[in-house]
Amino acid sequence: MEEKLAVKVNAPQILEKELQKRARKAEHGFIIFSSATEAWQSIEQKYKLTRKMLQIVKHYKFPVHALTKSPLVLRDLDILREIDETAILPKDLKNKLDHKVLITFSISSLDEEISRNLSLTLRRLRTAQGIAKLP
Repeated sequence: MEEKLAVKVNAPQILEKELQKRARKAEHGFIIFSSATEAWQSIEQKYKLTRKMLQIVKHYKFPVHALTKSPLVLRDLDILREIDETAILPKDLKNKLDHKVLITFSISSLDEEISRNLSLTLRRLRTAQGIAKLP
């Protein structure tokens, strides 16, 4: 079975156009990365589209929720940290959240014996530990 990926190289331009409209109206809702596909796939190392889109999100001050299985998210922690400092939370969440960046991992088990049988689980845990150690 041949694997093919369609790279949407115009995604940053489309995102910028949409966020510009929302920011003008002060509609700063969470932008979700990886809701349908992994934003930090290995091909991201070449194209850097996720990184470019995070920079756009930062510019327009939107909060981010990143769902990932990939340690490549560590590459973008500098931008994610800046978003966490500068983003504008939606009014209904201002007094409910302490952070403007949420990073979520899918992990099936913390048991080492079970984890051996699950693809990349320990790698995801190491990535989460890397994020947790940051100030």
